[in-house]
Amino acid sequence: MRDTPLKKFESRARDQIPLFILVCLTVLSGINFYLPNYNAVAINFPLIGIYYWSLHRPDLLGPIPVFFIGLLYDFLIGNPPGMSALIFVAIQGLIGARRKTLLVQAFWVHWLAFFGTVVVASFSLWLIGSIWYSILMNPFSFLFQGLLTLSVFPLLVGLMGWLRIKLLKV
Repeated sequence: MRDTPLKKFESRARDQIPLFILVCLTVLSGINFYLPNYNAVAINFPLIGIYYWSLHRPDLLGPIPVFFIGLLYDFLIGNPPGMSALIFVAIQGLIGARRKTLLVQAFWVHWLAFFGTVVVASFSLWLIGSIWYSILMNPFSFLFQGLLTLSVFPLLVGLMGWLRIKLLKV
């Protein structure tokens, strides 16, 4: 039985759901709530999305879209261009290397692995930012951002899991 053009379109549209969710999460991270120094401590929603989709559906999210998500995030947050893009692609590679081990683990192991991911990403952002601006940046803003990101992880992963089951039918 041949697929109709409508079924092909639906299949391709479903394959773009992770990218669409990541774009939405990136824009959500870039919303400025007009609080002092908000961008320094804004929750890193794209990091959660990249971690989740790299673990559960890496076939739908390659390194090139992740790189462009990082560039968009840098543009919206005000980071040096390419800083988050580099970190996001590296995180995607690290998660992909441990994917088979992590998939069979309990949720608390996922959360612990994400904690390590947040530590690596926050330290890298702090180090690259300090080198870029030639000053020692305040590490507490990166620490606070990491803690906020870590605290939102269960809620966002639950939502993305629900969307994955309902929309991707996996």
